[in-house]
Amino acid sequence: MALKIMEISNKGFHVNWLRPLNQNGIVNAYRLEIQQVEPLYLVPSSCPRISLVNFTEETHLYDFVFDRGAPSFVYFVQVAAVNGAGVGVYTRPIVIRTLSDKPDPVSGFAVQSIDGPYTPFLYNATVTIGWTIPCVSNGALEAFEGEFFGTKGEEKHEATWEYVVRGSVRENYTFSYDDLRPEYQYKVTIRARVREIAISSDSTMKEFYSPAGIPDTFGIENWATINVFSSPNPTRSADVAISEKLFNSSAGEIISVALLVSECGCQDDPKPLYGVVESDSCSMAVMRWQEAIDFACIPQYQTTCIRWPPNFEKSEAGEFIFTIGQDDCEDAEGFCNGHLRPNTEYSVVIRTFTRHGFSDSAVMHFRTDALVALAVIIGIVTGCLLVAFIVGLFIAKRSNSLLKWSTDDMMSSDDGVPDVELKKFSDHYIGMMRNSKENLTKEFKLLNAVTMEKDFSMAAAKHNETKNRYVNIVPYDMNRVLLSTEDGETEYINASYITGFKRSKDYIATQGPKLETCYDFWRMCLQCNVKRIVMLTLLREDEKVKCYGYYPMSNMKNRSIQFRDIHIQLESEAEFPIYKKRIFVVKKGDVEKKIAQYHFTKWPDHGCPQNPSDLIEFTRTYQIEKKNSTSPTVVHCSAGVGRTGTFIALDIIMQTLRTRKSINIYEIVRRLRCERMKMVQTFHQYCLLYQCAYILVNKTSSMRWSKKSVLSRRMSRIQQTPSNSSIQSIGREIPTHSAILKAEGHQNGAPNADSVV
Repeated sequence: MALKIMEISNKGFHVNWLRPLNQNGIVNAYRLEIQQVEPLYLVPSSCPRISLVNFTEETHLYDFVFDRGAPSFVYFVQVAAVNGAGVGVYTRPIVIRTLSDKPDPVSGFAVQSIDGPYTPFLYNATVTIGWTIPCVSNGALEAFEGEFFGTKGEEKHEATWEYVVRGSVRENYTFSYDDLRPEYQYKVTIRARVREIAISSDSTMKEFYSPAGIPDTFGIENWATINVFSSPNPTRSADVAISEKLFNSSAGEIISVALLVSECGCQDDPKPLYGVVESDSCSMAVMRWQEAIDFACIPQYQTTCIRWPPNFEKSEAGEFIFTIGQDDCEDAEGFCNGHLRPNTEYSVVIRTFTRHGFSDSAVMHFRTDALVALAVIIGIVTGCLLVAFIVGLFIAKRSNSLLKWSTDDMMSSDDGVPDVELKKFSDHYIGMMRNSKENLTKEFKLLNAVTMEKDFSMAAAKHNETKNRYVNIVPYDMNRVLLSTEDGETEYINASYITGFKRSKDYIATQGPKLETCYDFWRMCLQCNVKRIVMLTLLREDEKVKCYGYYPMSNMKNRSIQFRDIHIQLESEAEFPIYKKRIFVVKKGDVEKKIAQYHFTKWPDHGCPQNPSDLIEFTRTYQIEKKNSTSPTVVHCSAGVGRTGTFIALDIIMQTLRTRKSINIYEIVRRLRCERMKMVQTFHQYCLLYQCAYILVNKTSSMRWSKKSVLSRRMSRIQQTPSNSSIQSIGREIPTHSAILKAEGHQNGAPNADSVV
């Protein structure tokens, strides 16, 4: 007796057989054993386990139709004859595979991410959807398909998509679609399809909103007409009539604009920028009028308020009018539309914002009217002659006194180094730099001679050795950062609290994380409520690892990284000429924080930044964005002392210059070394602090353009001295040491290797 398959369906099968040759009596019936073995498709691990069912059937006929099976399943079938004596021997089992059928819907369908757009030249946002295959596929999966249906008002966008399964079937799949339209409300559907079945599964649907693009106004020219004579005061204000075409962007609705103003002629015109908006603020780290007006050459500042418009005043010609320079901003705190300077040429850029990004227009120029009055001209000429005479006497007298420079009057190993009045700092700087920086070298040696009797026994403990990048750079016990031990973790990290200009624990100076300390680093950031990280090193310099990659990068999968139970997601990254700014979302359990990283990229492998103004600009950007925040800032390089100490010292110096009438760089560095060993580690770094202070002091004095001092006019003369190695500052040329000494009448040989740090 042998089984024969007559027909197979998606629910069962039809089999028949012949009666046995040896019946050993009268055959009363035939008994079939039907065993459900396994599905012919992959069942995801997230789905319930399939319960297999066995069937026992009896019939008096020589065939049987089984219709209680499942599609795409393997069955074993046997039959035996039954007589009065019992059940006979079963036949050898035959294998039957049921046919496929319509699959169940997919599970876990979600919109995983929406990336971009990143440029104003082409809207290129990409949505990525993900799903898990059906728990019951009912066949061999062939493809997934669906539709994108988007609406924006009366506009519609429809598209079909298909993902063909190739090779072995996986549990999870993703699909990316990059032909979205900006600011559309989309519905996306998905269906599963199996081979040889015309009907796909039922649809599953999700909704999402496509982001706006970066405005396509990048570099647009003739975007406005500017007229100073139609404004209330042509000497200090200007009317800007903005063309209506600027607000017709195909990248999405222009929700606000910002007018950015800078002085022209004394510096290069600002280059147009574009990028992704990182927060609700439209300032993008641009200065306020209150900060920019103190510069001799006014850097770019924002003259419009945050999120301006929507309330425009529209002219009869369909233009939007804004008057630059009409507000009194002396006591203002936020962005303020302060007065312009008379007879000054300005550059102006309009920055347009969508909900996702921003773009700058091309630069336009205008000049304010001059204060023309005969009495004023006569007064100026007379004043210049008088001042020139006084300056001549002053320089002649001072030339003799400078020759008698001696550090004996300034310092001794017993009394330290006294403060220097800001009005005398330029003279002090010149004296320190004379004779190959002889006096500055003595001061740095005096600093190194100060001994610190501090305990660092915990850092030197055997079980903490591997957590120190350098064996000779460790934190003092008195102010080291103590990590929480609630989860059984170690309390030690190579990090020190550092006192700032106004408050204790203003900074956390630490080493560049090692692989084994990345988890502790992020624990510290969460525990100490850190909102900013200042990074002053590259990951590798001169083929040496300076810092482990503790943060996610844009080229990583999902732009994220994980250290044990701490997940770090890169939310955004913006690149500027001298630094990169990254925003991280750091999550540990139920705790989630946003942390900004400011990564200075212009520190060379050896020595110091060639342009001190780069470090000044970077520090000023950090100060503007920090504002009045009281949370500590993590600052690190590789060892956490050299560049780290230099940045912290410069931050304190800049705050000191704004509020005090004297400065003591030696004392600032000495106090830093009391809290962390070897802060401002090298002579070059110490020299860099003096250079930065010199630049800032002279800017401050020359900013008072209505009351120019003797020193500012003498510096103006020095600026005209040709020098191939002059340092490019923000808005003007800052002279090198050799140029300063040459202007003072001291002819030295070529500068040595320390002259430019």
